[in-house]
Formats: sequence, C-alpha cells, structure tokens
Amino acid sequence: MKILNAILLFSLLFLACGRKPADTQKKDTTASLNKSESVKKVAGESGSEVPDSLKYEMKKFYKTYKGCKEEDDNCAYIKMEYPVFTSGAAAKGINNFILSYLADSVYVFEEGRGNKTLEKLADVFFKDFETMKKENPDWPGGYALDLNSSVEFNKNNIITLNFSFYLNSGGAHPNSYFIYYVLDASTGKIFKTKDLFVKGFEPKLNKLIEKKYRAFREMSDKDRLDGDKGMLFENHIEYNENVGLLRDGVEFYYNNYEIAAYAVGPSELKFTYKELDDLLKPEFKNK
Repeated sequence: MKILNAILLFSLLFLACGRKPADTQKKDTTASLNKSESVKKVAGESGSEVPDSLKYEMKKFYKTYKGCKEEDDNCAYIKMEYPVFTSGAAAKGINNFILSYLADSVYVFEEGRGNKTLEKLADVFFKDFETMKKENPDWPGGYALDLNSSVEFNKNNIITLNFSFYLNSGGAHPNSYFIYYVLDASTGKIFKTKDLFVKGFEPKLNKLIEKKYRAFREMSDKDRLDGDKGMLFENHIEYNENVGLLRDGVEFYYNNYEIAAYAVGPSELKFTYKELDDLLKPEFKNK
C-alpha cells in the first residue's frame, strides 16, 4: 500500500511557487468516538461588528482509533477546529475551500487521490496507523494529527486564514506547519503575494526580507546567510507565498525545511503596515 504524507509535499510546493462519510466497513476498523460540534460564533474581529466583515462560527471534529484515549500509548487520534462562515455571498465557496484543504491537503492515501471529507481523512489516517503497527509491533507510540484553522483578519472585505498542522506518524520526529491564505471576502478569490503589492515590488521587498531575517537571527550585514548564524540552505532569502495580512502587520512565515534544516525551526518575519506602506496596494493597507 502506498501512503503519501502530503503535509510536507503540498506545503513545500505551495510555498515554493510563490472535499461523503466513510463506508460502514471501514468504520468498523477505525474510531468509535466522533464529535463534530459548533463552539462559538463571532462577527468581525474580537467578536464585534466590523464593517465589511463576515460572520462565522468555529466547529470541532474529533475522532480516536477504536475509542482509545489520546494520552495512551498505541492510540491514534485526529483533532480539528475550523471556521464556518455564515454570512456573505462567498461564504459557501470559502467554507468549501477550508474543508477541502483540511481533508485533501494534509494526509492522502495515494498520490492523486483525495480524501474528500474529514471522515475519509480519519479512515485513511487510522488505516495507516494499523499498517504501521502490523509492520512494527514493538513500536510503542501512537499517531496524532492536530489540524486547526483560524481567522486572523476579517474586515475591509479581506479575510486572512491560517492553517496549522501537527503530525506525528511514527517518523524520526513530529512535523508541524503553519500556512496563511488571504482571500477576497466578497468573491472567495485567493490572493497571491504579487496581488497584494504594487508592480515592481520584488527587489525592494526582498531587501526588506533579508534585513528582517538578519535582525531575527541577530546577524550583521557581513554575516553569510548560509553561515553559522544565518543557517539557511543558501546565502539568499526572498519573499514567499506564505504571507498573512494581520491586524497589526504583515507576516511572512517560512516553515521547517523550506529555507533551513528542521533543527533551525521556522522563521517568522513580521512587518508593520508602515514599513510596507510604499509597497502594498492601497486596498491592502490596514486603515
């Protein structure tokens, strides 16, 4: 059986290039505990009514392998929390995007074959867990998949979503990833980095990115980015597609393995709107 851990492959592909219930037979060999519930409702930011914001509620999905307790050895579980938009012409499309992303982008069965639903995702995850335990009966650990999506910005007809993943599936170490998407709240369109900035922004933004990274790592202008302090794969860094418009600034997030080894960890480079004032298009300046 070919298993593809798509969390790494999809995330790196995305960053570099700048979804029916499970069938009865499979339910018998997977989880007996299933919770899918609404937990809160907010409108705009901080629960307040904000012009041009969409209302949404947060929902949870939780499932364990054959009803096991997640803290026990040899248990596998999926835990998930995500927003469901309840207002706006594009709400249905945005909700479909969120569910599709969580179900199809994170952990797929075979290359080119999606999971379609959260239930199917759980089936595939638990089936992989069963296979691993048969092949490695003395391995003492369990499987864990935590998926969370939240709304980081929700006004001026702009929505910033983030998706955070934690995956422990029997490898050398767990993996975690954090990904932003900026959307047009009125149409559901996903903005790329080039859509947010004025024409010809690239050289100046890349200089700012390098300057910010050097400050993040406490480096001088003379230190090599691929040296002992910089720890990058190359003596070079530039903007990526993992960008979020937030209430207090604009963040570029570089995940594990993207620009440096796993041991280095992720890099979060955050700018104030003032720092990027001459590069952002007027409609994306947080006023």
